[in-house]
Amino acid sequence: MQALFEHFRKRKLIWTIVLVILIVGIIAIPTIIVTVNKGKREKTSTIQLTTVEVITKEIATTIEDTAQITTEKAVHITPATTTVKAGLTTTTTNPAQITTATTEKPIHITASTEKAGYTATTTNSVQTTTATEKSTEITTEKTPQMTTTTAERIVTNKLLTTTTNEELHIISSVIINEETKWKQSATIVAGGHGQGSGLNQLDRPRGIYVDEDSESIYIADSMNHRIVRWKFDADKGEVVAGGTESVDEIDQLKLPTDVILDKEKTSLIICDQRNKRVIRWSLQNSQDKEILISDIFCWGLVMDNDGNLYISDYINHVVRRWQQGDTIVVGDYGQGDQFNQFDQPKYIFVDGNHSIYVADYANNRVMKWMKDATEGILVAPGEDSRGNFNSLRQPIGVIVDHVGNIYVSSESSPQITRWSPGAIEGVPVVGEKQLGSELTQLNYPYDLSFDRYGNLYVVDSYNHRIQKFIIDRG
Repeated sequence: MQALFEHFRKRKLIWTIVLVILIVGIIAIPTIIVTVNKGKREKTSTIQLTTVEVITKEIATTIEDTAQITTEKAVHITPATTTVKAGLTTTTTNPAQITTATTEKPIHITASTEKAGYTATTTNSVQTTTATEKSTEITTEKTPQMTTTTAERIVTNKLLTTTTNEELHIISSVIINEETKWKQSATIVAGGHGQGSGLNQLDRPRGIYVDEDSESIYIADSMNHRIVRWKFDADKGEVVAGGTESVDEIDQLKLPTDVILDKEKTSLIICDQRNKRVIRWSLQNSQDKEILISDIFCWGLVMDNDGNLYISDYINHVVRRWQQGDTIVVGDYGQGDQFNQFDQPKYIFVDGNHSIYVADYANNRVMKWMKDATEGILVAPGEDSRGNFNSLRQPIGVIVDHVGNIYVSSESSPQITRWSPGAIEGVPVVGEKQLGSELTQLNYPYDLSFDRYGNLYVVDSYNHRIQKFIIDRG
């Protein structure tokens, strides 16, 4: 033991150095390991962005198929994870650079607006990823709206919307089917100030065309012998055709019963009934007018997705197709009640397969003529269990939803009824059994229309107004 002590005393400096190195090693090695691991974690972790400005030329966005948004302004994306009440997840994909500078016209993602024709519900996923692989996630619950000054276009599914104003909206069609319901108290969107010729009045309107791109309703204001354009949320309309004394002149109308826009949406096409003609009337040049068809007692107009124009001729009991020429396509077998005949056809509808639906007024039925068919198919009414026809009488207006349900207005009923394929009776969807002037009532409903959000428009003719029944999402 004494020898060991003597050995340690002689080499005390060496052992002290060894002990110090050992202590330093015990402290330093774990510290180095922790530092290295922390560095690795930092390299692989996601960097949260609190507030960034993404200055970009294009943002490619995917919603089901592909939606493309082109903008010249800066996109302002607020915190890394933001809940805005819409059902949408967004991540950036093509920005040029990231900066904290504040721009003048940011794009905001907000909740839905109530403005007719420009809100939509979507639960699709939109992803955007930055070039530096930093990401921002925005989670929403209901309806997204994007606002910008120079945004050029959005394409989603089959719908195209173009705007150069302050607002640009993501559009999504609402599928209407036999389960769809509408709020029973309507909103008056045109007229409603009594019968008259003032700009805030209508006089027995008949046909309508809802144009969501221009946020307008075009109305065949029959007894005022004019076509009125009524902007959404406006308290009065604007006369865009006719409105002068009812004589047979090219610039005047007499009892127009229907109006639509042409494929380019630059001209009106008007059923000028008592002048016995169909006329094209330019919206860009009031002097530019053309008679398309003469000597026709037209009632309803519709255009298919190829630009073919269809016209019901209620005196000659046929439906005509016009595309740089006049051709009878349905019912060229004289007046009658056979399946290849009509008796005073009124409004018509054409679906995406070019099948024609006709409100066969005096035969108390709705007929469907498939493309190139030689006779029609009875789609309303069917027979009830007792073998008797139900109460559909004198149908006037007809439209069809996405799954083939038929919606019918009738001169003998103040209710709009839905006829599902194979149904033996119609189901009332809006209106009461008694006619009247309350917001839940109709008085001689004529033409019908849907917008892309599933809202139902009804020409409430003898109340001199257009009613909008909002889809019930509850």
